[in-house]
Amino acid sequence: MYFYDFNGRLLFIDSGKSKNKDLLINTFNLLGLSTSDIAWFLATHGHKDHIGGAKLFTNAEKFIHEDDFDLLSSESKLDFIDVKKFNEKFKKNYKYKIIHLGHHTEGSIAIYDKELKVLFIGDHICFFGFPIPEDNLVYQGKELREKQKHLIKEVVEKPNSYKENNLKKFFEGLIEIKKYDIKYLCTGHGVILKDKIDEFIKEIISLNIYN
Repeated sequence: MYFYDFNGRLLFIDSGKSKNKDLLINTFNLLGLSTSDIAWFLATHGHKDHIGGAKLFTNAEKFIHEDDFDLLSSESKLDFIDVKKFNEKFKKNYKYKIIHLGHHTEGSIAIYDKELKVLFIGDHICFFGFPIPEDNLVYQGKELREKQKHLIKEVVEKPNSYKENNLKKFFEGLIEIKKYDIKYLCTGHGVILKDKIDEFIKEIISLNIYN
């Protein structure tokens, strides 16, 4: 979950599970804020661990890619708007770039902040299950990068993996995000990678034995 001030109003990206709503509320209280202060909510994709807490943002406009509408409950479908509308809202003062990846889910997206050089990549790349080293959420080291590359290499080399894991879309997404100048890679699970992101993405792309 990520949020920050955008011209005096709050933007929130991904929201965790519904059952963790008390954690969200308590965190907002510690910051002297309320969940009703959120003006915009962006979901990187429609899985419950990324949108379950969004119902707390009672005053927010909520956006998700239209290809993930089928993952929403009937109730949530009434709350969410196609992320293209977010693009239209900010086209005159455009700080964000929405990148459709379509691998983890059909409507999965990345969100690029041009000013801060931050890419919110959702679960396209994530460090799920990897302990955060020394409670340091922002990570510049090599160990986790190497573990991630090894994990991806294992998936790529499995028989029939290219089709079963939709690896064409996975690598196409990486080629697309490599076009951007990224300082921070904010993943859906685990650490935030800092620095040498272009090198890391290039190394993962090189694992594509099908190319």
